Amino acid sequence: MEDSNIGISATPSSFGLENKIATFIEQDEKLIKPRESSISFVVVTRAVHLDRLLSLLHSLIPLKDELCVILDSTDKHAYEEVLKVADRVEVIVGKGYPEHCAIDILNLCTKEWIFRIDDDETLSEECTRELLQQYISDRTKAAYWIPRKWYISSTEYIATSPWLPDSQMRLHRNLPAIMNLPNHIHTHFGVVGKNAVIHQFCIQHWDLVWNSREKREEKVRYYERLLPGNGCDCYYLYETENIGTFCEETADSRGYGDIISIRLPEVMKKELSYTAEIELNIPERVKPLLSKKDVFFSYHWFDHKGEVYGWEYPRFEPPAFFGDRMRLFMPVQLPATAGEYQLQIDIVEEFVQWCSQSGLLESRPKTVLIE
Repeated sequence: MEDSNIGISATPSSFGLENKIATFIEQDEKLIKPRESSISFVVVTRAVHLDRLLSLLHSLIPLKDELCVILDSTDKHAYEEVLKVADRVEVIVGKGYPEHCAIDILNLCTKEWIFRIDDDETLSEECTRELLQQYISDRTKAAYWIPRKWYISSTEYIATSPWLPDSQMRLHRNLPAIMNLPNHIHTHFGVVGKNAVIHQFCIQHWDLVWNSREKREEKVRYYERLLPGNGCDCYYLYETENIGTFCEETADSRGYGDIISIRLPEVMKKELSYTAEIELNIPERVKPLLSKKDVFFSYHWFDHKGEVYGWEYPRFEPPAFFGDRMRLFMPVQLPATAGEYQLQIDIVEEFVQWCSQSGLLESRPKTVLIE
């Protein structure tokens, strides 16, 4: 017989098959093959410090397919110097901040992905073209969030909340159809589709180093005029806050089994919330677990005698990563009383196992002092 609706010939015996066909189809997105993609870097700038801007642009050349600059300045010399480095330059004067240039960014950038970076930022040395290509080749992702470090000197950054982790959505597909454009300063594009977090590198923010307290107070007043209540004074006027910092020169290289390093101050204030920067080798036996929905990173605290002080702490989803090494920014809650403690990093498969106990992960604790 012929089914005139769908134009497919069918035999009477075929109509009994519907009961044997599953009505729910389980799709595994890991089977979607990656495809090489391209990336536009874009900087919105007034070029006040031209030497710093040019240094930033030159650092982006090995990473980009296209380098775009939106220049909020009528300085002819700045335009000519930027044009020597960038592929595309557009002069747009008077908008004042990147969120106001959202549509201009989408119009100027021609590649499949866009990475926006500010002129008072740089990318950490771990960011390579090869690594970026792995992220943008993943066809299951629409956008990536990247942690940002607020530096107060060339080697020291603020390691406490709210400065770290200060994740920024800076890498996204160049598809206006999947975006909600920002309506205010200090807001992100809203990107429909799967967003992921990159921890393999970070954005380095130099505003607190490059600008005097007076300049930063002026910036806070400017932001407050633009949007009352959004001056961000706690970020920019850090000198008035109780903070904890980490100096990269003090990073230990002891190693803690599969945990390569745990970057936390060796002396911490118990009233603050710190973020640990963790680098670890991912054993082959652990890799299959990290794609499961119920597998998370967490940590445990032990007292100075090695006895459990606290076992159950917040869980954190594994960040997007490639290869055998992973970097992870993990906020940690400190013990409530002062003393010497040991921090152990762990991976949990909920209701099944803690990897440090099952032997899948070798994780030795780091000793710290809490005041």
